[in-house]
Amino acid sequence: MWTKAVLPIRFANMRNKGRLRRELLIISFIFLICCGAVAQQTGSKPGRSVTGLPRYMTGIPQPIPEQIKVPDAPKTARSIQCFRSFTNNSAMTDVVRKCGIPDEHQGSGIYIFLYDMKDGSLVAVGSADLQRLLYVTHIESAGSSSLLRRVQSREGTPR
Repeated sequence: MWTKAVLPIRFANMRNKGRLRRELLIISFIFLICCGAVAQQTGSKPGRSVTGLPRYMTGIPQPIPEQIKVPDAPKTARSIQCFRSFTNNSAMTDVVRKCGIPDEHQGSGIYIFLYDMKDGSLVAVGSADLQRLLYVTHIESAGSSSLLRRVQSREGTPR
């Protein structure tokens, strides 16, 4: 007599387990798709070890602007040496022609392009209009340093 009462409960539990398993698989699949969509890569990039970045550098990446997608761009640089020669008069296309397409485009109000270095550090390149650079900064866990060389204006003040 008790088997008639227990069997429906067992089958109901099995149906619930199957449904739960399906739901978990669907959620996992959606999560993997979302993670893949967020990662904009131009090849394999090293892991980023820098922590404590401002929110405007860690949000959801934006698409790389078409204006800087140079067809003959080299492979994305993974060493800060590539970024040492730029001045505030350089354009973002100059950076891309020498150092490759950035790994990410971030920012709010200005363009902020992020390049991941092989040592886990980061180079951030900022520009208001893509025609002139505002900054080129090497960011490590221990701090940051400017890589941008300032050009003197005719009046003798840095521009």
